[in-house]
Amino acid sequence: MLELINTFLINDLLTQAEPANNAPEDKVTLIEVLDRAAEKVGERYKSDPGLEIAMRKAIANTYYALGSIAKAEGQWQAVHDRAASSPGVDRQELWLSLSERGHMAFHFGRYKEAVELCRGDLDGMERLLGPDLNETLISRNNLASAYESQKQCEKAEPIRRSLLERARRSAPAESPEIAAALAGLGKNLLMEGKPAESEPFLRECLAIREKKLADDWTRFNAMSLLVAALLGQKQYADAEPLSIQVYEGMKVRVSIIPPAMQFQYSRSRGADRFALRSVGQARKVRRMEGKDQSGVAGGEARFQTQTRAEVIEEFRSDNYKNTIII
Repeated sequence: MLELINTFLINDLLTQAEPANNAPEDKVTLIEVLDRAAEKVGERYKSDPGLEIAMRKAIANTYYALGSIAKAEGQWQAVHDRAASSPGVDRQELWLSLSERGHMAFHFGRYKEAVELCRGDLDGMERLLGPDLNETLISRNNLASAYESQKQCEKAEPIRRSLLERARRSAPAESPEIAAALAGLGKNLLMEGKPAESEPFLRECLAIREKKLADDWTRFNAMSLLVAALLGQKQYADAEPLSIQVYEGMKVRVSIIPPAMQFQYSRSRGADRFALRSVGQARKVRRMEGKDQSGVAGGEARFQTQTRAEVIEEFRSDNYKNTIII
């Protein structure tokens, strides 16, 4: 098997970028190299379904990391087809491929399909493989996201809580894994209209990321979620300085947001708007109410077409959830 893997890495990936395989003026991208490798996987490993599946999973995950969601979805479909037609393949490959196809459907806005695929046979997967296996946790997280996309947040909440409990048990204290689980639960509670309940989880998440990921964009993402929690509780004065920090922090980090996340943003408001939308919100409401005569230029330009009633309604109603980045 090691020889086959080396052949794939050397012949189907690395050498594809060599000048001998490309015109001198061509600039071969990693996506193009993956495309060439993906074309050969099925034929090269037709006698070894387990190895083909392993290679396709690696290619799918690389496509996803590069933001090529459609191509990642195609590879997960191929994994599913190979697993379904090969009796000797471990069932977990079939279950995981269903979940990952659901995750890709979520990115494309096919939310009903995402729920059905992610739900799959998750109970059977947990029963046979255990609740703490990495593949099981990935599948549960995908299902929670799918439920949330369908506004079935009450179904996602117990999943988010269980993921946090397992992260606290298995991951080191103040780890990024725990912070991610805290962010997931905090966002879910915000979407359910429970900003006060979400606040302690989001504050804990932000504290971890400020300590461990101080210069990362996820720190400001956590901060934006906290802004949403404060706005939802009408704590405008507390939200205002954090809003400005989110704007200043995100506007210089938009380029380092992973491509897969950028893809998701582009289908809604765009990564730049996630950053811009946080500035001036609380101050604008206070100014519209006659409590604050100052302004923030970035926020003012963004909302200059809105009427007084629209601005106040937007940030005093459930639309405070629109401040959420993820």
